[in-house]
Amino acid sequence: FNASLRGLVLPITSTKRRNSTLLGYARGLSFQTSPTTNQSDSINVAPSREQLFETIEYDNGVVNGTISLHGQISFPPTSSDEIAIVGGTRSFFCTQGYGIPSLMNSPSSDSIRWELHLFYTTQCSR
Repeated sequence: FNASLRGLVLPITSTKRRNSTLLGYARGLSFQTSPTTNQSDSINVAPSREQLFETIEYDNGVVNGTISLHGQISFPPTSSDEIAIVGGTRSFFCTQGYGIPSLMNSPSSDSIRWELHLFYTTQCSR
């Protein structure tokens, strides 16, 4: 199989246009694995996967903080992929939830749109 590790710092904007209002950044590590191209079409060949350790930095002027995501998705993402939201800071303190990835229709074929479902409790204490 092939494997690659990459760091990422990607802008988060208010629309899919890169020149729209900047709301923050997605920063993290991505570990991608995929079968080599010369392997047979055996059912034992694992599909391409991406292991993500990502922190979203967000600030729209009212809500701000970080959201931590961790998990594994297919690349390109499928409709059954999701990733865990495992915590956050400031406005997102005690946040948990999940994110659903999808490819964006954009000039960059590897742009991912995240639909985040956040659950917050006031039962946390600092």
